[in-house]
Amino acid sequence: MEPFSALAVANSAVQFIDFTCKVLAESYKLRTSTKDQLGEYETVVNVTTQLRDISLDLATHAGNHQGTSNLSQDDKNLQELCQSCHSISVQLLGALDKLKVNCGSSKWDTFRQAFCTVWSREEIEALERKLDKFRQQLVVGILVSLRHMTLDAQTHNEHVRSTTREIQQDNKNLGQLFLKHTSDSKRWQSDLLQAIRASHGQESAYDSVPPFHRLIDSYRSSCAYEFQTILLQRLQYKEIRDRYERIKDAHKSTFEWIFENFKKNDHQWQNFADFLQNDTDLFWITGKAGAGKSTLMKFLSEHPRTRQLLGTTSVPDAKSLELVCAGFYFWNSGTAIQMSKEALLRTLLHETLKSCQPQIPIIFPDLWEAYYLLNTTVPDRWMWSELVSGFHRLVRLPGKKFFFLVDGLDEFSNDASELVYLIDFLKSLAEHDNVKLCVSSRPWPVFEDAFERSPSLKIEDLTFKDIENYVYDHLLEHPGYSDLAIDQPTYTCSLANRITRKSEGVFLWVNLVLKSLLFGITDGDQTADLDARLASLPSDLEELFHKMLNSMNPLHKRQGCQLLVLFRLWKNNGISIRVSNNEDEECRTGQPLGGLPLIQMYLADSNDLYSVINSPLQEYTSEEIASKSERMRRRLNSRCKGLLECRSQDDHEASVYWLHRTVADFIYRHETWSWILKEAGGDTFHPAVNYCASFLHRLKRLPRSPIWSVGNIVTVIVSFSNLSVRTSNGITAHPLVSILEELDKSIRQLIELRPEIWSLSGDKYHSCIDRLVDLDLRGYPASFLNVAVHNSMDWYIQEQMLRKKLTVFQPSATPLLLCASKLCYNDCKRGRIPDVTMVETLLKCGLDPNVSVKGQSLMSMLERRIDSGEGSHDGIWWEAHNLLMQYGGKKKSEAKEEHGAKEISEAKKNRRSKRQTFFGLYQRF
Repeated sequence: MEPFSALAVANSAVQFIDFTCKVLAESYKLRTSTKDQLGEYETVVNVTTQLRDISLDLATHAGNHQGTSNLSQDDKNLQELCQSCHSISVQLLGALDKLKVNCGSSKWDTFRQAFCTVWSREEIEALERKLDKFRQQLVVGILVSLRHMTLDAQTHNEHVRSTTREIQQDNKNLGQLFLKHTSDSKRWQSDLLQAIRASHGQESAYDSVPPFHRLIDSYRSSCAYEFQTILLQRLQYKEIRDRYERIKDAHKSTFEWIFENFKKNDHQWQNFADFLQNDTDLFWITGKAGAGKSTLMKFLSEHPRTRQLLGTTSVPDAKSLELVCAGFYFWNSGTAIQMSKEALLRTLLHETLKSCQPQIPIIFPDLWEAYYLLNTTVPDRWMWSELVSGFHRLVRLPGKKFFFLVDGLDEFSNDASELVYLIDFLKSLAEHDNVKLCVSSRPWPVFEDAFERSPSLKIEDLTFKDIENYVYDHLLEHPGYSDLAIDQPTYTCSLANRITRKSEGVFLWVNLVLKSLLFGITDGDQTADLDARLASLPSDLEELFHKMLNSMNPLHKRQGCQLLVLFRLWKNNGISIRVSNNEDEECRTGQPLGGLPLIQMYLADSNDLYSVINSPLQEYTSEEIASKSERMRRRLNSRCKGLLECRSQDDHEASVYWLHRTVADFIYRHETWSWILKEAGGDTFHPAVNYCASFLHRLKRLPRSPIWSVGNIVTVIVSFSNLSVRTSNGITAHPLVSILEELDKSIRQLIELRPEIWSLSGDKYHSCIDRLVDLDLRGYPASFLNVAVHNSMDWYIQEQMLRKKLTVFQPSATPLLLCASKLCYNDCKRGRIPDVTMVETLLKCGLDPNVSVKGQSLMSMLERRIDSGEGSHDGIWWEAHNLLMQYGGKKKSEAKEEHGAKEISEAKKNRRSKRQTFFGLYQRF
């Protein structure tokens, strides 16, 4: 059977399955409906006519090839399926004819009413199962036909070169053309996508589908480049190069020893150069925190000797293979994705596929085929299984060998079992003959057990000379040290040697100590002063951090501790912001906050709320932003003793981070954190309020950006406001209300002054609020109160009532109960549940529980939602329902109250648990 003919047969079966499923769904819906819910459908005559036409079409296709001996097994399967569908259609037509003969069509108002008298629920469900089985078989048949048509088109292309581009373009749209002729195209497209994935993951179950490798040439077209570009973009994420670029380059001549033969303490370490050249699959670099592991890994990734040695391998079969290198650097102080296994594979895939772009369809065959046949784009969010499958296909590419560097396994953020899984996954990759892997981590037991049989080195045992040269060069570079060097030429070497010995191989300790010594040299310290300063500094890194905190200038201590509190709150607040390219674009994903922008820290460090509220809606100039950023940079250096750092010189992009993972570990210790909170001002310092004021300041005075859009600024302000009120027992509510009122006012002004930042129509402010919370306000005027209700800001509602800025008679108050009950969202997402606390707050404020919107009462809408039975939060819906009744709501059925008692009890328990978790957040941050 020709592929086009097979697809035509399949299309007839598709129409029958779609039509019959719709009929059955509607007929069963009738059996469970009350009389007043019956709507008009098609009469028996109309349904019979449509079904008879489809049945005749099925009969024609089923009989066209009867007795043909050259039918393939695929054709036979499709013909049998067509015959099965025809048999069911005859059965259905018989039932319909029986209705007409026995009862007469005039007796029945609708087909649904008639049909339910002759079909039981069990019969309907049995037929639905049979149709579902047909659907699954048919999907495979459609995929077979589409692939055969692609192969045929390729053969035709070879004979008709002049029309290749046109044929390829038509070929690319085959799947879309087929779906256009189906009534339920989304369902069939979803099924086809699943079949494509399954055919690439479980070939044995899809033996009839032409193998993908035969289709590669057929799929080559102008759209291949488009697909490769899109896939690389989807693999990329904002911070993909961030950690790598933040790692400092190695000092001159540092780490050069790694390419030579070396001994240490009479112990022969595995030579790294040998590892690069022989058939050993994995090398482990370990060492203390701050010893320079990440710097060494970056050094290896950039040094030409690495590639040179990999290219001069002693393994005969590997000499002719093309070398591909890539690296990933876990970072616990960065964003959530930077310490995830997803980022590991996305980064390695992105780096390798940039140099292997023609192989991308082979690496992700299901995504490529779906893009080619069905015109579906690559999804924004990756499944781990997709990345793993793609990576395994990557390392199996012929003619290539891979060298992967994976730094900071100890900075992977997950539980112990996930870490073990990650280690096992990496070790499984290294088992491929064409893969070499170099990993680094602290010497934790889990890594020692995993890599005990692999060659390794301990970095702090091998960097004595590197550290000594580093110290010596930095001392001599300081202009104030030249006089000391002239007077006592041997002192520099002596001091460098003593610093190196005391460092015990920890570069981070050396950097901090050098800063202290160079600060003393700037102040005119003599050699005796430098010796005393060095002697006073503990060799243990955490003890050194403790001494640095205690040595803060008394005038700066409070400010320094407040900056540390502000930064830790930023890193641990749990807020996610949405990322898009412009204010009008639908945001693709939520991302936790990363480093704290330097200019944002400047704004948060200001305590002058009055000036923020009264500042104009006018952007700072670039010079003003640069000036404020530089002042904040100096303030960080003088107040925080280097525990926080900002390396970027770009005032718009510069962000603040912990100096090192060890600093965060030290700050997070209970005793350290308690001391910092006390010195920062205790209960009198409210960092969340500072952030709210600072983001209001940003909205009014800083340029818009893809990340800091109006929507994201509102999200952050609202989140910090709720956190502050909950953790201060309401003490901060008064200043926060002033901030939120000014925020509302500023949004209104911004929309009028700069309408280009959003594409808004009609009532621009109303449209803005709709977009912030995605509400359908049913024609009522919008207000910031909708944002407050949407974000569970019951304290804000109460304050507005006390200030008499909200009354129950305002038109804008009408939809608030709808919003709190989660009954007025545009997207109707499942999982949204009523905010019972907010519902109660609004009812206490006097809002009418019997409010009607466009002829529908809130109570009736709520009861319909309960009747639908969707979701797993029925108890919370019942609790909201009974609250409305308690405040005078008129229910439809007395029987509903008792039914929901048990669910309400469970819902209250769960909500109390969530509140306790929320209140504990402040202590944890």
